[in-house]
Amino acid sequence: MKKYFYLFAVICSMAMFTACSSDDDEPTPEPTPGEIMPEILGTWNLAPVETEDDGWGGEAIVGGPVVLDWQCAEGTILNIPLSADFNMPLDVNTQLAPLAENLANGFLPKLLQNVTFEANGDITAMYSEADNLDSETWTPSWKKAEGYAHWAPATTRMDMNNEKLIMVYLDSEKILSTEDDAEDKTALSAILNMFKDGIPVHIRWNADRTGAFFYVDKDYIAPMLTGLSNFASQLPTDGMDEDDLATVAILKGILGQIPDIMSKTQKFEAGLQLVK
Repeated sequence: MKKYFYLFAVICSMAMFTACSSDDDEPTPEPTPGEIMPEILGTWNLAPVETEDDGWGGEAIVGGPVVLDWQCAEGTILNIPLSADFNMPLDVNTQLAPLAENLANGFLPKLLQNVTFEANGDITAMYSEADNLDSETWTPSWKKAEGYAHWAPATTRMDMNNEKLIMVYLDSEKILSTEDDAEDKTALSAILNMFKDGIPVHIRWNADRTGAFFYVDKDYIAPMLTGLSNFASQLPTDGMDEDDLATVAILKGILGQIPDIMSKTQKFEAGLQLVK
């Protein structure tokens, strides 16, 4: 018994010594995001757009970097208010989700070239302005965006099913500094406030780990869309011209249906397929 008592006393003494002497030791530096999760470091390009013959002498987009997996209860409809007395119904599963994905794959590669995750937590991106995007002679003019977003490994890390989880934080102050119009800055500030706690981004690796799907899921997007719906309902329309009023009416009409549609949503994953 004395032997065990002595051993216990030694262990307790060592623990107290360690605790009391820690103030005198050099503090252990916090590991950088890149040291914790080195596998995502580097530059990621958008996956290529996939097309096929549309049967009319052109090409139809059938895939690309933007992926929207939105599965609702059968028969879930979103009505697009094209005018005061006409709605265009779209089935979420068979029409809205594929249409939104194809439209995004048609224009996003013209605006975003790649994303780089730095070891210190910075995120940089190569992008192009959207001015005159519809012009037949439009060509991208790539620029580097730095300091607008940062990343960190999530406190709850997902290693199941070959997945990881990171948090992406937007630098609201820097983003707002790019906007000169006071009213637009106020509206932008309200939207950015919804992201103040960070954006949980899941990373699902491809089998060969040369690419990954970076996405947000229903748990995050459902309350976010509800917040956007509330924001849109309170959007002031004073001073808007006829075109702007029509756009706002469509926006309010669509977002007003989102809470009900999300309650019928069984799965929602939206994001980018990226390759190194």
